[in-house]
Amino acid sequence: MALPDWTVYEGTAQTVVDNTLEQANEFDSLETTAGNAFEAAIGTCKSALITGALQSTHDEYIGKLLTLAKWRGLNVGNEGQKIINAWVNASETMAVDARHAMDDVVTSDEEAN
Repeated sequence: MALPDWTVYEGTAQTVVDNTLEQANEFDSLETTAGNAFEAAIGTCKSALITGALQSTHDEYIGKLLTLAKWRGLNVGNEGQKIINAWVNASETMAVDARHAMDDVVTSDEEAN
């Protein structure tokens, strides 16, 4: 059974990886924005119970969620970059191998095919 023919568009793949890494790094500013919003809400709250709940929500959920989202995004971007690099390197290696094979002097019809 033959495998389907497929193509990798390195430029498009690189754009996706670059955008993923850029957006993953934006989670730092989202963390700051979320922290500021929670601090503002806590500062205006008159209930110790609600203040504690807000602080706990930020510390135990929102902050951790944003950190994990950033790490996941960076991991996806970095691993995607490795895949692109492997593809490019494999293409270059295959091209060099093909060039060497073309330079070989064949001595029979079997070697030529």
